[in-house]
Amino acid sequence: MVNHFPVMSLAFFVISLCICVSAVAQTPETGKMMTRWAKMVPPDLPLPEYPRPTMVRPDWLNLNGSWQFADAKEGEAPPLGRDLKERILVPFAPQSRLSGIHRHTERAWYRRTFEVPAKWAGKR
Repeated sequence: MVNHFPVMSLAFFVISLCICVSAVAQTPETGKMMTRWAKMVPPDLPLPEYPRPTMVRPDWLNLNGSWQFADAKEGEAPPLGRDLKERILVPFAPQSRLSGIHRHTERAWYRRTFEVPAKWAGKR
């Protein structure tokens, strides 16, 4: 009889490690170009205010915060159903230090899940 315990233990360890790494709170990268205000940006919800105060709507959902991120290649199919390797702090651009990516990219995938409030059912 084959003993699968070592293989299953290793698989459990790898999966647990992946879950722990993805749950780590994102902190903005620091560097030479950081301003004194960069330290005040909360990683859990940057820029929580309504983006266009002159165009306020009663129902809106702020999607700023930590998103999954991956570089994309031209013609590449969307990475549906799988987690992306990196985290980016939205609304900052990938080349911004505050984004946590700090590099230029021509194409990228962003991914995040959220729940639409029940009271919005049937609305556009």
